[in-house]
Amino acid sequence: MEFEKDRCYFKDQHVRHYAVRTTTYRSEDMTLEEIDKKVSAMDTIACYGVFWRKLEKDHTHFYTILAQDRTMKVVLTEKEVMEWIDLCKKYDLLPKTVKNEECYYKDEEGNVWFKLRLFIYNRPQARTYLHIDSFRHLREDPGFIKSILYLHLECDVNFYVAYVMSSHLNITGTGHHAILISNTAYSSVNKPNVVHNVLDTKNPKMNLKVSRSLYKFVHQKKLFNDKDRKICKTASSWNCNSKISDITSRDLVVPLKYLSNKRVDAIVSEVDCAKAEKLWTKFIEEIEEAKKNAIISPVEEIGIPSIKAKYDAEVDAAAIGSIKNLHVENIEIPKKKRKIKTKPVSRAEAKKMEAVRAEAKKIKTKYLKKVKQTLGKEFWHMLK
Repeated sequence: MEFEKDRCYFKDQHVRHYAVRTTTYRSEDMTLEEIDKKVSAMDTIACYGVFWRKLEKDHTHFYTILAQDRTMKVVLTEKEVMEWIDLCKKYDLLPKTVKNEECYYKDEEGNVWFKLRLFIYNRPQARTYLHIDSFRHLREDPGFIKSILYLHLECDVNFYVAYVMSSHLNITGTGHHAILISNTAYSSVNKPNVVHNVLDTKNPKMNLKVSRSLYKFVHQKKLFNDKDRKICKTASSWNCNSKISDITSRDLVVPLKYLSNKRVDAIVSEVDCAKAEKLWTKFIEEIEEAKKNAIISPVEEIGIPSIKAKYDAEVDAAAIGSIKNLHVENIEIPKKKRKIKTKPVSRAEAKKMEAVRAEAKKIKTKYLKKVKQTLGKEFWHMLK
């Protein structure tokens, strides 16, 4: 699998300043129209953390409004916003009760507003945190969202794997993120045992550990959402990313080009760690066996012709074309260290033959270089 880097890796895509308008309320006290009008008139604050510690216990709903920053390098379209909302609902990062039509509003002046209403009464804070975090990326990290849409919808990468991979590529800080993965040097978790060389051009790898942690957190609600478990920390900030990231501890590393394989889906969605490890071990053994026997090449695997086969065909075609252009027929181009008996030819014909050999050699050198650059050293040795 080859990813288009400019479609999943966005530099400087983080919002320049934080600005949220938000409140909680009791549904019997205010209608949706009334709360929308009230919140729209509020001053913005930088973060939900301070606000959340002042939450009234009898409030039933949370409401927030975010303004799209249209000066950013990455600006999401309405279609992309709706795709993100749909994915979040499908994979439980937002409640399925969220109404798409309430989430996107464009005023007469062309300004775009993102609006979210959540039922929060008696709901664990960690669950609410994940919902709010998933929504606020619409304003704060549009490149993160755009990357996931590309990886999941077009490259068929598992959603939770795409979430972690896009975090590693595009998230600049973990303070407003559900997992402790970012692209910044100061993030203490960007170590080999968390994400392996996603941007490595020669041998990129991806660890499924945090993807599995996020999946288990989302789907094992009773285990990770009980009120007596301190999922959310509120001492200095309001988040639960350290707990989510550490739910599973086993490193399950997969070469990046195999991420769209359905075996990855099975590994990520297996909540039993022992069973997941068995699935991963079998998958890695098959990959290694394929490499050893040269059964699969990284390009054949995704259904496009082998680069080596393409090279052979084009060299043959070029050599034949050269022969026809020189008006010489039935001439074999001898291979290296191999003597071929031929009938005596004139000096002029010998020169023509030499020209054909030289032309074929140039083409061969060109395509061998192309193969090396495309496949890297690991598979180059396999093809030789």
